Amino acid sequence: MANDLHLDRVMQAIRKRGPVALARAGAYMRGIARRKIRTVKNKQKHSAPGEPPRAHDNRYKNAIAFAVNAEALTVSVGPVLYPDSKGNPGGRTVPQTLEHGGPVKPPRPAPWWRKHPALATADAAGWLAYYQSRKAQGRDFGPAYAGATEEAALAARARASKAMAKGARHMSRGRARQLIAVNAKTGEKYKAFFAFIKVATIGQARRVMQTARRWFGPPGGQTSAAQVAPRPLMAPTLAAAKEQFPRIFAGLVSQ
Repeated sequence: MANDLHLDRVMQAIRKRGPVALARAGAYMRGIARRKIRTVKNKQKHSAPGEPPRAHDNRYKNAIAFAVNAEALTVSVGPVLYPDSKGNPGGRTVPQTLEHGGPVKPPRPAPWWRKHPALATADAAGWLAYYQSRKAQGRDFGPAYAGATEEAALAARARASKAMAKGARHMSRGRARQLIAVNAKTGEKYKAFFAFIKVATIGQARRVMQTARRWFGPPGGQTSAAQVAPRPLMAPTLAAAKEQFPRIFAGLVSQ
């Protein structure tokens, strides 16, 4: 009887103070998880397999949250899905795929390929013929040099112009333009700058073709789902937080 009364007091204390302690634990784990996500501006840089994912803005960090279920005396910590979140094959969400690895949806072709579908399967001669057919409209310029900044793209074009025959320098066109590029390995889209040249020779056509295939990804997009290696975030977060749990839950049940 005495043991039953003692157990009742213990459970009452846990139900009264437990949610507060669980909230402290959830907030502590949320802080660890957010600090593990490094923010990088270069969208071509990704975390290595086995490391926590990197972010290019605060959207993913801000999605890390916690929720306490007072009835079940549990706390859930992790990324909250945005309304516009898209899943991957097998019904996995993006956070689940990052945590455990798995297939991801094949990306769509870059916008540049969708505007120039005739070039998707053409060789250098086909590229030259395509731009020559646009000469009368003054649209025979193609993206030949690229960089993360406008200055980098223009500098690459300037260096190439100096190496060409005199007169070739006048075949470039204006400032660099910002277009959507695609990481060929991950399918991720990002913005880059492209310097254009007039396509009048087979060599110039080949240069534009190589730049497009390197920076705009596969012309038809990937035909099958790519596999992503695990980049766990919540498992190492729990491992790092465990040592503080005795302190967080200390005094939950007073003697």
